[in-house]
Amino acid sequence: MHIGAISNPITLADKRKALGLTQEELAGLLGVTQGTVSRNETAPDPDRRYVFSLDALAARKAAGLSLVA
Repeated sequence: MHIGAISNPITLADKRKALGLTQEELAGLLGVTQGTVSRNETAPDPDRRYVFSLDALAARKAAGLSLVA
C-alpha cells in the first residue's frame, strides 16, 4: 500500500464554508482584512494563527457556542 499525499485534503476554505462564513464575515471575527483571509486560503503554507483560529471557531460551533465571543 502506498502512503502519500492525500488526494482531496480539506482546505481552509472548506473549513470556513463549513462554519457558514464568507471571507468577509470571517475577517470581521478575526479582526483582519478579507485579503488576509483570501491569502491564507490560497497560500501553500498559511499562517498558523489563521489555521488555529478556524479550528477554535469550529470547536465553538461543535460545542453549540456562538462564534462571536
